[in-house]
Amino acid sequence: MELLNCLAVLVLSHIVGDGLLQSRKMAMNKSKKLEVLATHILFLSLPIFLTMWYFAGFSKAIFFTSLNGIFHGLIDWNLWNGYGAIVKKRITRDAYEQVEKGYNTPASIPYVIENSLTKYVREKEYVDDAWYYHFIVIDQALHVLTFITLLRIGVFI
Repeated sequence: MELLNCLAVLVLSHIVGDGLLQSRKMAMNKSKKLEVLATHILFLSLPIFLTMWYFAGFSKAIFFTSLNGIFHGLIDWNLWNGYGAIVKKRITRDAYEQVEKGYNTPASIPYVIENSLTKYVREKEYVDDAWYYHFIVIDQALHVLTFITLLRIGVFI
């Protein structure tokens, strides 16, 4: 029962750290700049550390929070770079389709791609992209699976 209580409070702590303590700017740049990702992990780690300190003691809280921070960073960096690659691939495909239809010339493809990527972020077109929400769910599921794994191997055995 203690394990389930800890997991429930960890998920709430994660919501605070990964949601409420993360600015929009941080969310947009954590897969582009390692210093932004590191700042995100520091903010995220505070509520998680406090939760683990309460349930498992100081030394296990340090251990858990450190490993979780590493895994959280790896998940965020790779998952959101993967999402960016998918978006860029779709935009590139669309640019080539425009050339085939005669709307653009082959020479204009790099400009069209860059312009479309900028517009995608500036005009928040990702809000209408179902894949964006799929990636959010995958991201959060991986973080919860990390909690479960770390709890089983490092704290409550």
